Amino acid sequence: MLGASKFPKAPLLGSNVSLASSAEDMRDYFLDESGLAIDPDNVKWLFDDHRSPLAQLEDLATFLSERQEFLRDAGTPVSALIFYYVGHGIFTRGDQAYCFAIRTTNGEMEGPSSIRAVDLAKTIKNKAFSLRRYLILDCCFAATAYKDLLSAPLDMVSTQIYKSFPRQGTSLLCASSAHNAALAPPSLERTMFTDALLRVLRSGHPNITGKLSFSDIGELVTQELINSYPSDYVRPEVHSPDQQEGNIADIPLFPNPAASKPSEPQGVNRANKVEIKHGDERQAVEGSTYTDPITGMEFVFVKGGCYQMGDTFGDGDDDERPVHEVCVNDFWIGKYEVTQGQWMKVMGNNNPSSSKKVDNYPVETVNWDDVQEFITKLNRQTDEKYRLPTEAEWEYAAREGGKQVRFATGTDRINSGIANFDASTEYKESYSDAGKYRKETTPVGSFMPNGLGIYDMSGNVWEWVEDIYSADAYRNHKRDNPIYTGNDSIRVLRGGSWSDRPRGVRVFSRRARVRRSPYVGFRLARTP
Repeated sequence: MLGASKFPKAPLLGSNVSLASSAEDMRDYFLDESGLAIDPDNVKWLFDDHRSPLAQLEDLATFLSERQEFLRDAGTPVSALIFYYVGHGIFTRGDQAYCFAIRTTNGEMEGPSSIRAVDLAKTIKNKAFSLRRYLILDCCFAATAYKDLLSAPLDMVSTQIYKSFPRQGTSLLCASSAHNAALAPPSLERTMFTDALLRVLRSGHPNITGKLSFSDIGELVTQELINSYPSDYVRPEVHSPDQQEGNIADIPLFPNPAASKPSEPQGVNRANKVEIKHGDERQAVEGSTYTDPITGMEFVFVKGGCYQMGDTFGDGDDDERPVHEVCVNDFWIGKYEVTQGQWMKVMGNNNPSSSKKVDNYPVETVNWDDVQEFITKLNRQTDEKYRLPTEAEWEYAAREGGKQVRFATGTDRINSGIANFDASTEYKESYSDAGKYRKETTPVGSFMPNGLGIYDMSGNVWEWVEDIYSADAYRNHKRDNPIYTGNDSIRVLRGGSWSDRPRGVRVFSRRARVRRSPYVGFRLARTP
């Protein structure tokens, strides 16, 4: 546990008692029988340490080596490292290196007096290379540490045996993105993020079986922040920069106090939102869900509103402009892309997908007319009025109700740990990180949802919408519930796919298409 609450040589950082309270309460959780119940000998407390950055890193390295050796000799080998930092994330003035402020941080020379993220990454990766490494970073611009953990080299000895330890790697739970400050309002005893985190850890969630994974916690903390601070919260992010096999963020790790308690009454879903039954649509509020009784498709209620549609960042294509105000009514939209299993429930055993996998993979290799046939049969079976979303509805939902975000992950920067796209190094953009190219679809819901609880709207498969494609559509949109129509057979796709570069998975990207493709699927909408 690392960080500081006072910075005597960096007065601009200020002192904040909530930082100390957050660290102390997290330590209590790690030690308590009702928490992780970690042996005190296995907890290293470096918070508000007066020593130099080098001395603290050397102490951490010694602790990691000695405790692993002791536990191994005692017949209780350790499998995971949990690292927690609370304080200030800062940048050096010269090379803009990301650092963690500590008690010795000097405002005139940040680098030598603080712990550089790259030095921390080297220490942890080299001294805990055989472990699953979970880092909780409660500080400003926390996700910046992603690139340092991705690139930090192993020493020669560690490199030689690194691959013999499956399922190790690093996962980050960040209080903020690489572009946002974390919040510590004076009215709270703890920072906003750690306060929400501890509430989640102490209460758990009844609809999650067994222990909580890092991904579970990230999702639940996000929802806790949205519920408590709907207009002021900073969205946390989960990143997995280096994975040897699988994603350790998905491994159950933390106790779930609610798992053994009686389940919530039917009608409360994983994200603690209200489940609406057929005929009760008037009770719907933002984030409510509805499940189709025949196919099992889940829908999220989106409260209508007005927003600036189009490329608000100014780095897109001509057909994403001009930016213009549109207003949409309330609507329901698929929580996930339609899956192969759901397709076959309606269409029989006719699975058109080029990559035929288990039921929860998105159906693909369908054209717009195929989707209309599916909708016609589905509506006949359910007596509902399902449809494709309009372009305006799709973008409004992807942007969490029209917020200015670049990706449907709720972030302005993207990496392969939060979406399925081609993150190869050669396609890296200023708003993306180099990473994994999976070369195939992933099961729907494999990554964290956006702020409305909707999954995979950036990447995985392109999604058909109702509109006819025109490069000039935005110049001809009406303000209220626009939809571009005409006699052309070319329709619009939105969202990008597993094969697209970062540019293609922005929420503003538009593509014109007629033919079937293994990159193309869809999600449905429904009018209240």
